[in-house]
Amino acid sequence: MDKMTLSEIAAAVGAAAPACDAEITGVSIDSRAIEPGCMFVAIKGENFDGHNFVCDVLAKGAAAALCSRDIPDAPGTVLVVEDTVRAMGALAAHNRAKYNIPLVGLTGSVGKTTSKDMVAAVMGQHYKTLATEGNLNNEIGLPRMCLRLDSSYEAAVIEMGMSDFGEISRLTAIARPNIGLITNIGVSHIERLGSREGILRAKLEILEGMAPDAPIVLNADDDMLMSALDKLDRPVVLYGIHNPDAHCRASDIEQLENELRFTLTYNDVKRRIVLSTVG
Repeated sequence: MDKMTLSEIAAAVGAAAPACDAEITGVSIDSRAIEPGCMFVAIKGENFDGHNFVCDVLAKGAAAALCSRDIPDAPGTVLVVEDTVRAMGALAAHNRAKYNIPLVGLTGSVGKTTSKDMVAAVMGQHYKTLATEGNLNNEIGLPRMCLRLDSSYEAAVIEMGMSDFGEISRLTAIARPNIGLITNIGVSHIERLGSREGILRAKLEILEGMAPDAPIVLNADDDMLMSALDKLDRPVVLYGIHNPDAHCRASDIEQLENELRFTLTYNDVKRRIVLSTVG
C-alpha cells in the first residue's frame, strides 16, 4: 500500500476519527514483524489473541493498532471496530479500489495455486505483477495481499479459497477482479456445501465482485462449469483438452520426464508449446 493517513483508514473501516492523524506505511497482523509507521491489526484466533500484544507493539514503534475492544493505557493510537477481520477486509477493499490495473481473481476446487503461479508468470512477462503468496487466500490472507498493492504494481493475480457459502462473495467484494478464472468443480468441502451443484454455486460467487462485462475464464472439460454457461450473461473464455468448443485447446500432448509438450490452438492459430513442468 501507498501511505495512508489514520483518518483515511478510520473512515474506511468505520472507526472514530483519531486524535493523531499519523501516516501509515503498512499493515501487519504479526506482532513480531512490526516496523515504524506500521499499523498492527489485533486478530483473535482459537489459540491466541492479538489484543494481548497491542501495548507491546505500540511501545516498540507501531504507529497505531486496530482492535475490536478498547485497550486501557495503550501507549499510542488505537482504532476500535466491531470486528478486526471484517475491518481489515474493508481497508483492503479501499486500497484495491485505488489502482486501475488488471486483476485476475482465481478459484476452483483443485489446481488453484499452480494455475495462479502460471498466470502470474505469464502476466509477469509484461507487467510488474503481485501474486498471492502461500496460502493467503482466505478472509485473513486475501486482505493482506490486497493491502500489498501499491502504485508500483501494474497487475495482480489473487487466489480465492473457501469452505462454505458466502466466503468467495466476501473475498471478491474486496479484490474486485476484472478477469475471473475457475479451474474446476470437485468435491472438496462437499460435506458443507451438500453437492457439486452447491460447490458450483459457491465458486460462482466470484462473479458478484466483477463488472457485468468482465470476462470469466472456465475449464471447458468440467461438466459442472459447462452446465452453468446458459446462466452467464458476460464474456466467457473456455480452455481445455477434450471439449471441441474450447476457445483455447491443448492437443498432441507429450509427457516427458521433466517437461510437457503440446500444440496450443487459439483463434485458429497453432503453436507448439514446451513447458518445463509436468502434470
